[in-house]
Amino acid sequence: MWLIKTDSEGIEIWSKTIGDIGIDRGYGIQQTTDGGYIITGMSQSSGDSSFDLLLIRVESDYSELSITVTPENPPIIIPGSGGTFHYYMLVENNATDPMTFDIWTEADIADGETISPIGLWHDITLSPGEQYHVLLSQYVASAYPAGVYTYRACVGYHPVEIIDSDEFEFEKLASTEVSQVSSWDISDGDWVGIVNSGESIPEDYAIESIYPNPFNPTTTVSIALPSASELMVCVYNTVGQEVAMLANGQYSAGRHTFTLDARSLASGLYFVQMTVPGEASEMQKVVLMR
Repeated sequence: MWLIKTDSEGIEIWSKTIGDIGIDRGYGIQQTTDGGYIITGMSQSSGDSSFDLLLIRVESDYSELSITVTPENPPIIIPGSGGTFHYYMLVENNATDPMTFDIWTEADIADGETISPIGLWHDITLSPGEQYHVLLSQYVASAYPAGVYTYRACVGYHPVEIIDSDEFEFEKLASTEVSQVSSWDISDGDWVGIVNSGESIPEDYAIESIYPNPFNPTTTVSIALPSASELMVCVYNTVGQEVAMLANGQYSAGRHTFTLDARSLASGLYFVQMTVPGEASEMQKVVLMR
């Protein structure tokens, strides 16, 4: 049985597959006072030849995938010099089949723009009823303006479809520092409760991707670390001047993403350099195109 909810224009809001092997028949559907639905019918999914009564309750906000983000130690106030906050992310597969999807984070900054994606995880797979749980750390640079920000986590198929999202607010205080560019750095914790996540520890140190490239005004740099390492990621112009520091610290094994925001830089060619002392050094070109 296939249940579909649409808006007034016939655009799908969500859909749900009900039943298993055998024959399932729905004969009646009634909306409840809280916006959910009750379905009645007959089912032969038990495996024998007889039919059983089918009675199903569906919540009004049903979604095949759900995501929840909870900040640690709220309220979050980032000092003017920049800082880091921590939050928990929980993703659950509510469907009756395995789901493969993307997770990404974004922020509505105080001047009205949206930075997206900040973190991006591709091709996560969860079995029916399985959960995906992690503690994440988010760095906010000093160059961003003072004000109230909205931080959002999305699950779906980036960048085409958002199935579910959740968000919270934090405050950034005014900075007395002068900075040309600003960056966002998100660091993974340990993912819990995963059977088939599609993720693995990288085999080599590398700049795995810089996307988009060319870009305007932001691009995301993905770094692979096969083991916990001291990592530095810097951006240079064509005369060798450092124009941005995206990372400078200790990072866990895995994949880390960094967002370069170059709104105050001139169009042209730049170089992103990854350095892991004693292990690796790599540089890639990026083009800022207005």
